[in-house]
Amino acid sequence: MSGYSARWREVFGAVDPSRTRADVDFLRQILPLPDFVRVLDVPCGDGRHLRALAALGYRVTGVDNDPAVAPPVLGDLRELDWLPDDFDAAINMWQSFGYFEATENERVLAALARRLRRGGRLVLDLQNRAFFEPRGPAERELRPGVVERSTIVGGRRRCEIDYGDGEIDVYEWQLYTPLELEELGAEHGLAPVVRVASDDDPGMRLVLQRDR
Repeated sequence: MSGYSARWREVFGAVDPSRTRADVDFLRQILPLPDFVRVLDVPCGDGRHLRALAALGYRVTGVDNDPAVAPPVLGDLRELDWLPDDFDAAINMWQSFGYFEATENERVLAALARRLRRGGRLVLDLQNRAFFEPRGPAERELRPGVVERSTIVGGRRRCEIDYGDGEIDVYEWQLYTPLELEELGAEHGLAPVVRVASDDDPGMRLVLQRDR
């Protein structure tokens, strides 16, 4: 599944506002106003980044394929050609890339690249395969009685959330290394601008710029 379940939202609730503030502080640095005022947020989820950026003066369009979060616009992440092609930036936050198989994931990246003006920037906030793959299977308690069990096979990370009462959610993503995404972006006219990544950190942030 791509969207989070009603049970997940019930147990974990809203994301800590401090995380959103940290994300937006990063976005403000690499998408300074007024040069990057028109922003596409895909997928936008419940709109936490969208609202925070809009409050700062950005003009943000949000798209998501999960009707449960009631975004401004419902749409398939792989088919964005109905949108304008002159966004100054597109953001893909909180491990929201890699839901599909490799070919379909590339379609998502290509669709985002096509919505950018020349010089526009794509921000990817993702999990780093170079961190997870060497560590293998893992288990951790997320809340009292709620356990996450994760595996990674062939670069695909599978997470089971066991709520302890017989209900289990399963989420999967294809993970990438920074270099893999930079090479994939190059095939669609995107050049690397910023890389924040380490093999010792589960998360990474990449900024790619449309150069043609």
